[in-house]
Amino acid sequence: MLKDAASPLSRDDTELTMMQSYFPYLKQKVESVGYLVSEDVESIVFIPKIGDASLLAGVHIIDKSVTIFRDATENDSYFKIVGTP
Repeated sequence: MLKDAASPLSRDDTELTMMQSYFPYLKQKVESVGYLVSEDVESIVFIPKIGDASLLAGVHIIDKSVTIFRDATENDSYFKIVGTP
């Protein structure tokens, strides 16, 4: 997050990613479209393409073991609840 604040990471609208995972403060699994800005063996750094006033706004470091992610398609929702606690 500090790296992004110091020098903003790429946010290319032609290379969006769809991700299903758990986010802080939400009990349900959520599907969101956004920017995959970094990845390592255990985690991904994801920035949802969503309004700044949203609870999901900001940079998220997400564990790959509880996440599904792939290239986004036109049919993907920018925010959708996909699971229950």
